[in-house]
Amino acid sequence: MREFGELHLYPPLFVVGPQTSFADAWEVFCCDVLNRHYKSNNIRRRKAPEGGIDLYCASEKVAYQCKSVEESTGKFSVSKAVKSLKAALKTAKKLRWDRYVICSNVDLTGPQEQQLRDVFPEISFWIPRCREQSRHLGGRFRRLEPMDRGREDRRL
Repeated sequence: MREFGELHLYPPLFVVGPQTSFADAWEVFCCDVLNRHYKSNNIRRRKAPEGGIDLYCASEKVAYQCKSVEESTGKFSVSKAVKSLKAALKTAKKLRWDRYVICSNVDLTGPQEQQLRDVFPEISFWIPRCREQSRHLGGRFRRLEPMDRGREDRRL
């Protein structure tokens, strides 16, 4: 696959296995992309109940929440993201973090971002860095092949 685009992050193009759900696969994917981008192994997944923090980098004190939408027509659940953010603020008493980043496979609207900033103004939003890592990440996606239009017409 030469390029990754926004629509490539939705099933059925995104390979979920061996995780049991798209949400789990998205967490693994985000962790991999972030560690490769920062050239580290310091970002780790947390097991449930994770207290609003799916990934954590202790050395940098950064908390990550992975939120995914499974289909291209689906909507980002800002209410779930707000609930996770509030849980992370409570978790901050035990698990110290200075930055909170939402890793989403869709762009948030301005009002959605504002709802999150109303809870925590310093929130950051992550956009996948897929193009710079396309060679490594290719195995996580199914390949689309163009159909030969001429052959298709002969069958009709």
